[in-house]
Amino acid sequence: MRIASFLILLLLAGGCTKYEFDLTDPPDLATHIARDKETVVKRDELEYRMQAVENRLLMHVVNPTDDPIELMGPQSTAVDPTGQSHPFRSQTIAPHSFVKLILPPMPVYYRTGPTFGIGVGIHAYRDPYPYGPAFEDETMWDRPTYFAVVDESETLFWEWEGEREARIRLTFRRGREEFHHNFVFRRKKV
Repeated sequence: MRIASFLILLLLAGGCTKYEFDLTDPPDLATHIARDKETVVKRDELEYRMQAVENRLLMHVVNPTDDPIELMGPQSTAVDPTGQSHPFRSQTIAPHSFVKLILPPMPVYYRTGPTFGIGVGIHAYRDPYPYGPAFEDETMWDRPTYFAVVDESETLFWEWEGEREARIRLTFRRGREEFHHNFVFRRKKV
């Protein structure tokens, strides 16, 4: 019993590294972004509400105006710590509302097929149709299958590991006017 308790505690203790963020550029807006409270930064017409959540930077871009403002995805970029550029998805921020950005973006996974299970376990994926549906293994029908939803070029999703910097440039359009907001964030172990 003691060994089992020790192993459970060891599993729970592993992977406990927590990260927060520092906004380092522009220098006049430099601030710390913590897990326990929201940090608010105002630029032009927009308000950025930021918080560290599960080692990712959660950013609500708030539009307090009476006009819709478009986040122009293809003209906006995130430059990951390795230097690779990644586009954003275009979104319209309705008046007096917000859009949510998560850095780095989280891939969305879907499970297909019926499943039933009790307890804790590990699943190793095996293709249930290695030779097509005609050769389906009868015992494989209830095993879950996971698919990652990514764009065809696989550039939207990226990793942010360790204490490194990422840069973002957000391009917006309000009516006929375009404007940009540039930020540099440093991920910081706490």
